[in-house]
Amino acid sequence: VMGNTSFRDYTVTTQVASAGSGCYWKVCDAVKKATRENVSLLVFEKKQLERVPRPQHEAILNSVRRSCQLAARMDHPYILKHQGKGFEETRDHIIAETERIKMSLANVQKNFTNFAQPPPSLKQFAFSPLEIKLGILQLTSALAYVHTEVKLVHLDVTPENVFISEDGKWKLGGFCFAQPISSEADTPYGTLSVPTTLAASNAAPAAHPSPPLLPPPPTCYIWKDTDSREQMLLQQPSLDYVAPEIISVARFSPQCDLFSLGCLIWEMYNTQLVTQSPTQDYALSHVLNTYNNVTRRKQHIETLHPLDATFIPPLLQVPLSQLLSVDPEQRIALSVFGASAFFSADIALQSLLFLETIQGREESQQLVFLQGLITNVLPQLPASLACANVVPPLANLLRAPSLRPLCVTVLLATAERLPPAATAASVLPALRPLLSGETKEGPQTLLAVANHLDVLCTLLDQQFVNTHLVKVIDGCFVCTDVTVPMAALNVIPKVAEQLLPKTLKSWLVPRLQVAPEDAVSLLDRPYSETGYV
Repeated sequence: VMGNTSFRDYTVTTQVASAGSGCYWKVCDAVKKATRENVSLLVFEKKQLERVPRPQHEAILNSVRRSCQLAARMDHPYILKHQGKGFEETRDHIIAETERIKMSLANVQKNFTNFAQPPPSLKQFAFSPLEIKLGILQLTSALAYVHTEVKLVHLDVTPENVFISEDGKWKLGGFCFAQPISSEADTPYGTLSVPTTLAASNAAPAAHPSPPLLPPPPTCYIWKDTDSREQMLLQQPSLDYVAPEIISVARFSPQCDLFSLGCLIWEMYNTQLVTQSPTQDYALSHVLNTYNNVTRRKQHIETLHPLDATFIPPLLQVPLSQLLSVDPEQRIALSVFGASAFFSADIALQSLLFLETIQGREESQQLVFLQGLITNVLPQLPASLACANVVPPLANLLRAPSLRPLCVTVLLATAERLPPAATAASVLPALRPLLSGETKEGPQTLLAVANHLDVLCTLLDQQFVNTHLVKVIDGCFVCTDVTVPMAALNVIPKVAEQLLPKTLKSWLVPRLQVAPEDAVSLLDRPYSETGYV
C-alpha cells in the first residue's frame, strides 16, 4: 500500500485499526502533505474479493463506494466524516480519507480481523463504564439522525462499523447495506425506489461536486448455515446483529437498527466473557453467537428472553430488553431510550452533556455548573474524558473575565490528573496566553494560579517559567488582596527549584520586598510540606 501512487498526497505511517463489515477496511494514520493535517486513510484492498465468486465482485465494490458516498454527504458529530466526494479508487484499492481515527469498536472488543500486528496498547485497551455510557448515547444520536434526517435504515449496526475518533467520540460508519426508508411503516424487500441524491440539507457543498449516488445493494439475502466465524465479505449483514424480522419475514424498518444497537450494547457489557476465555474468541461476548449459522441463530432468538442480564447495569436492564424485543413494534424508541434513567440519573454523564452546550448558557448557569464540576464531577471522570470533554469547552470560556477564575481552577485541577503528555497537548496551550504575564488579571484569577504554582512549574519548561511565569507570580506578589501573595509564598520553595540563579537574585528577592507586609511576614514562620505554619 505504501508504495502506491494513489498515496502520493499523503505521508502514510502505519495501520492503527481495522473496521467496516467483516473489518474489510485497513485504517492507516496519515498526514496530508498540502495542509499538514492529521487524517486517517481507510484502505480497501481488492484482493479480498478473491474470497468470493467473481460475478459478485462489482456488487461488493459498489457497496463500498456507495457507503463512502453516503458518509461524505452526511453532517453529524457522531457520523464518521469522509472528505471530498468520499473515496478515490485505483486498480488495487478503494481509499477514503476521513478524520483521524484511533481504533474501531470491534478492535476494542478484541476482534483484530484484517489487522496483522495490533499494538499491545490496543490489545489491552478497555473503556471505562462512563465512556461506554457516553458512547452509547452518541450512537443513539447518530442513528436518530440517519433515520429522521437522512431517511435511511443502516441495517449493519455492529462494533465493526463504529469508529473511535482521536478525541474518543464514537462515530457511526459503514453504510454498505443502508436502505432508504419508504413512506410506509415497513417495506418488503425489493420494492424500494432508488434515490440518486440525498436531501438538499445533507448534500455535499457546491465546492465539492459529487457524482450521482449509487443505488442501494440488493436486499434478497440468502441465509445459509456456514458454521464459520468468517463473515461473508459484504454479501449480507452479520447474523449476530441483524433483526429477526429481516430473516423471518424479509421486512425492515428503522426498528431493525434498534435491535442491532441492543446487540452491540449487550456485547459492550459482556467483554469479560472474551478476556476470561482461554480461546479469546471475540464472538463469545455476542448475545447471538451464531457462527453465521441461520439455524443456530433461530434457536438463540427463541431463547433470547428473559435476557441474561448478569453483567448489565440494573438501570439498563429493562430498556435493553426492550431494544432486543423480537417484535419490532415493542422496541423502545431511540428518544425514550436516550432519556431513560440509566442516562438521566448519571450526574457525571449529564455534566459532560452540559459541557457540550455550555457556551450558549446563561452566565449564572455557567458559574453554578463550574463550581459543582470541581467538587462533584471532576474526581469521577477518567483522564481521557477530562482531556477530551472538559478542557476544550473551558478553554473557550477563558475569554470571559467573570468565568476565568473558575475555569483556571478546573483546568489546573484537570492537569494534575492527566499524564504529562496529555497536559502538554491540551491544558497548557489553553493557559499559555494567561500564563505569559502579558495581561493584567484580577485577584481571583491570580489566586487560582497561585494555588497551583507548584503544579505549573512541573509542567512548564524551565525557560517558560523564568521568562513568562515569573511575570504572573509578580502580579501575585503585588496584588492588594493579601490572600494572593500569601498563596504564592506558600509554594515559593517548590517554585524556586525551577528558577535560575540569575532569576532568584535579580527577580525573586526584590519582588518579595514589595509584597504586602502580612505576606512577607510569612518568611519568618517555619515552612513544612503543607506550607507556612
